[in-house]
Amino acid sequence: MLGQLGQHDTRETTLNKRAWLGFFVLAEVGIAALALTDIGRVMGQGMMGPGGMRQGGMGRGMGGGSGYGPNSGGELKNPVPSTSTSIAKGKASFQAQCVACHGPEGLGNGPAAAGLNPPPANLKTLAGTRPDGVWYFTITNGRGVMPAFQASLSETERWNVVNFLRSLAR
Repeated sequence: MLGQLGQHDTRETTLNKRAWLGFFVLAEVGIAALALTDIGRVMGQGMMGPGGMRQGGMGRGMGGGSGYGPNSGGELKNPVPSTSTSIAKGKASFQAQCVACHGPEGLGNGPAAAGLNPPPANLKTLAGTRPDGVWYFTITNGRGVMPAFQASLSETERWNVVNFLRSLAR
């Protein structure tokens, strides 16, 4: 009887070890998935939102015909004509609000850029890749470490900045 009890203990111990191993493997997979999701949120883009993992981190995410998510601003239309006056006003707002991080040419090399993680975007390379509404939404609400400018720039000033950013692609 003692021999049977010992064998039973060994079999039960083996089963317990396998159960715990399975639990830890599932836990690690779950933690990895949460970490990946959290990394996307920390970077301000979700897993597949604007600038998400699709297209090498600078492309488009899921949703709508525009390729941007439903809350990314892709559906917004620019009500301010892209005139030389609007672009000049947008440049002035950009110089006052954005140069510290994005630099005077929008290259992401402003004096404050070195201390930021992730670093500021190179707006010159992105200028022709996003709809105006996505630019406006990002300026309005911020993204990642970038602050929101809804309180410091009027709607028209934000659209003027969008027109200035669009001019960087020319």
